[in-house]
Formats: sequence, structure tokens, C-alpha cells
Amino acid sequence: MEILIAALVIIVLLLILGISTGLIVQGILLIMEILLLLMTVFFMVSAVFLLIGKSREAEFLRIDKTAKMGAAIYRIGDAEYRNTYPAEGILQNLIYRKKTCKVRFWQHGKFYVLFDRYSIICAALGFPLSALGAALLGMFMIQFL
Repeated sequence: MEILIAALVIIVLLLILGISTGLIVQGILLIMEILLLLMTVFFMVSAVFLLIGKSREAEFLRIDKTAKMGAAIYRIGDAEYRNTYPAEGILQNLIYRKKTCKVRFWQHGKFYVLFDRYSIICAALGFPLSALGAALLGMFMIQFL
């Protein structure tokens, strides 16, 4: 909410300073394009970790509420691992009802990534959709240059 208020204040100040609305709209579209490109890179990195990760049997333990958005905790072997993506808040009873499940897991030293079924779907859909959105917004912005 604070970001929205700050953005609104900046837009009002730009209008007071005499910046045209067309230039302000172009700036907003440029910021949106940068965010879409960053999302595409994030999901691309997630897809790479999905491809190099190994399928493992894991036991779902609990949802850790101490994290800001909550995270699913799984046991692989003797150790507990936190899911890379945040836990779904609304459909937790449907997504996390199985005790044992297959996950994609990759580890190098203390660094690891773990994808459960929900986060695999998010990463697999997020990459092409964010790339498509960035490409379409980029083509739209090129028309006005």
C-alpha cells in the first residue's frame, strides 16, 4: 500500500513540474517491462533448477508460519528442507494433504532448492507467461518510439 501511495505522490509531483502525461505513461510502461523481464529471469533460473534437480521422495511435515509468507517443510532422509516457493495460503488443505510426495531437489553444499508439485506448476507456467508478457509489452512500447 505504501508503494502505491509513494507512486501516486511521485506522479502528482511530476504533473506539477509540467511533465507530460504521455511521458509519465511511457515511464510506467518501462518500469513494468523491467519488472516483467526480471520475473522472466527468475522463472528461467527456477526452470533450470527444475531440470537439474533430482526427483526424490519427501515427507510433508508442516507449514512454517514463522516465515513472512509461510513455507512448506519437507523431510528428505534425516534432514528437513523448506520449499523454495512460499506456501499457498488459500488452498493449503488441497495442496498439502499427502504425507509422502515426489519433489525436485538439488543441493550444493548448504545451498539447496526444493520444488513440490505446486511450485513446479508455478515455475513451469511462470516462465513462458512472463516471457510472453515481456515480449508483448516490449512490442507495444516499440510502436510508440
